[in-house]
Amino acid sequence: MGHEFRAVNDALMGGKDKMKTLIVEGDMKSQCLLAKVLAERGHEVVSYDNAEQAILAYQKEFYPLLFADVCQPGMDGLQFCKWVRAQPNGSKVFIMVATSPGRPSDMGEVLTVGANDFLPKPYDLSALKVRLTVAEKQMKEFFERKGLEEGLRGSRESFQRVVKAANEGAWLLNAQFRTDYVNPQMAAILGYQVEELANRAVIDTGREGSQKRIPLPAQGRV
Repeated sequence: MGHEFRAVNDALMGGKDKMKTLIVEGDMKSQCLLAKVLAERGHEVVSYDNAEQAILAYQKEFYPLLFADVCQPGMDGLQFCKWVRAQPNGSKVFIMVATSPGRPSDMGEVLTVGANDFLPKPYDLSALKVRLTVAEKQMKEFFERKGLEEGLRGSRESFQRVVKAANEGAWLLNAQFRTDYVNPQMAAILGYQVEELANRAVIDTGREGSQKRIPLPAQGRV
């Protein structure tokens, strides 16, 4: 997902990549209006008039922004939202649902299927642009956060690979001074098994170490 995070961030920040947006709208007039507004905002738009075709497109390519009309022939917009959310990358999609007057009767149903926002039909151009601005801001924050989390996770995994392969002892403590990670070399120096030091307070380890008369390591990292 790293490439997808970068591509979406580039699109939101006005980079060379365009935001890939999928529209599922059976009414051609509404579909054209959405596509025109989105294209003017720099989106790369793909439109379908039914959910079944949209599913085939989504399975081939990731779309971070999705518009779905509730009233569709065959699979309706709410069922399509549920399908998207059930996919491996479904939680990373911002979904806007278009609702006809009085449908659904309970707007909580829209949120239940996993939609982020909804727009009543017929579309009001000013309201549409405001909702898009809000959606793009939320998406930017979401993907920046996910990108940061992915970077931190990658850094941590790289660190652990290095210390696992190190010849010297390595002991990583968390903010509460408990063992977050210790490699076998350091555990052996301290006279413990690795699993015995898991989440162990460093002060307890030192106390037991002195009782066992285990000398502190001359070299190593704490």
